[in-house]
Amino acid sequence: MRGVTRRFAFFVPNHGPGAVRRPVLGCHTLEGSKPLRQFVDCKSDCAQILTRLHSCHECEGCRTLSDYRIEFDADGNAGIPANTTCKNMEICGPVEAYQLVLPSAAVIQPLTRSYFANKGKALGLQVKVGDVIVVELTHENEKYMLGVVTKAHYTHSGEDIEVPYMGTIKARDDLVDVRKFEPMRAGSTVFKLCQQAEKHFPVFTDDTRKILAVDDLKKEEVRRGRSEHARSDDCHGFEYAAAYKLKSAVHAEILTLVNAEEDPIEEVD
Repeated sequence: MRGVTRRFAFFVPNHGPGAVRRPVLGCHTLEGSKPLRQFVDCKSDCAQILTRLHSCHECEGCRTLSDYRIEFDADGNAGIPANTTCKNMEICGPVEAYQLVLPSAAVIQPLTRSYFANKGKALGLQVKVGDVIVVELTHENEKYMLGVVTKAHYTHSGEDIEVPYMGTIKARDDLVDVRKFEPMRAGSTVFKLCQQAEKHFPVFTDDTRKILAVDDLKKEEVRRGRSEHARSDDCHGFEYAAAYKLKSAVHAEILTLVNAEEDPIEEVD
């Protein structure tokens, strides 16, 4: 009788201790990859991966696909030497090599804080009143926040002011005003729009990480009483009494955007 006798699950966080960075953005989709169950990075500068229909955990060389090393011909084309020693070749199938291809031949931009800050400044000029934006925070327990824009881009011209979540705002800082959404509980992707006055404040444009699409944050269905209706003090179409669900894929993307690598420190002789 054949079967899996033991499974090991490893949790790999996308931020924090033990996190794995995934800096290759916009890579072309590998057509037909849905049924594949094994992907191995070749750990080379040629940006290639090895794939297999099923993983073989019996043969020593199959566990990490070490028996299937990519070889290059005289023209520089990659190929895999045929290997017939796998005991489960009929079930697991052959190993295939694929080249990761970016939409353009441009050099991959390191995803540092300064890179995202520059992108944030550009996004800040595009936001409109009523947009929901993602703002990076430096709080230990809150990496980002969602806010509905109540005032589009402007430049602060007054005295220095202290603002919750943002710190000190100085003259000539580029800002947008938002009303904050907060999660229903810690770590939740269900949010409610805050009604308190202190939850309405300016944010720096260079902390902007994303403008959400209309269907990225969807109102959850709630049963209303006969006397309940949308109130005039709701904010740009968002109801204070409603709950809004953030798409899981968008949440995962946001976590990659707010966990940028620190900018390299230049050494001066």
